[in-house]
Amino acid sequence: MFRFLGALAAASLLSFHAAAAVISADFRTEADLPDYSVRGALVHERTGSVLGAGNELDSSDFVRNPSHWGGGIVHVDWDAATNVLTLDSRDTWDFQTFILEIGNIVFDSAQKIVGLSVISDGLVTREGGAPILNFTDDGLSIGYQSGRYDVFNFTGREARFQVILADIADVAPIPEPGTLALLGLGIVGLAALRRSRARA
Repeated sequence: MFRFLGALAAASLLSFHAAAAVISADFRTEADLPDYSVRGALVHERTGSVLGAGNELDSSDFVRNPSHWGGGIVHVDWDAATNVLTLDSRDTWDFQTFILEIGNIVFDSAQKIVGLSVISDGLVTREGGAPILNFTDDGLSIGYQSGRYDVFNFTGREARFQVILADIADVAPIPEPGTLALLGLGIVGLAALRRSRARA
């Protein structure tokens, strides 16, 4: 009996992870020192990156570096099986801002992002503060920012984040006030009808 229940629980977990899969997305990183140059950030970008073939973004995805910054290279890997996002800094240079943006996420079925959390954070020194996490239904961003004229350093290590997905049908919509008002009027009407029948 316990073997059956264990197998059933394992099958449920596997089916949840199998159901919540990302196929591809657009990846972009920007590293900058805006207090020291207004020419712009170091940018790496790959659009339509298919998950599962190594890093989804790396140094080969260079776009521009108008301020001629050294360093600031972060490789990005999204494990499609676990939805763990790994950011791996490739140097120890100093910066004031760093942001990873992932957009146009293509899911294998009707899904959306419902959460984003830190698993481990060793990407930048403490001057970069805690990572700033944001997400929408089909995109997310992770950023670091130091204070004015203050800098943080990349550590040459990594940070890992858990992306939480859910089927759109599993996420209950929040009723609008008008819908609640109509429901309330319907209940009041049924109560009044029942009361009038009880008197008759």
